[in-house]
Amino acid sequence: ATVNEFILRRVNTLNAQHLPPKLVQVVCCNLTEIQKNMYNHLISSKDTQHVLDGKQQNCLSSIQMLMKLCNHPRLVADE
Repeated sequence: ATVNEFILRRVNTLNAQHLPPKLVQVVCCNLTEIQKNMYNHLISSKDTQHVLDGKQQNCLSSIQMLMKLCNHPRLVADE
């Protein structure tokens, strides 16, 4: 409890005063062959089919997996 008295909480509004504005760049490119194969495998998997059919409420993990795959295949699986 004593430690909590000395911890500073920095909120985003405070940090934003000291940081440059956030710059987001979206770059579109084609998937590599291994990414295409892994993407098709994930889309046809049983878990993803449950999400697409509406049988599973929590689809966030499937979306995150596809996002990771599109960024780099090693984020999904080490080869």
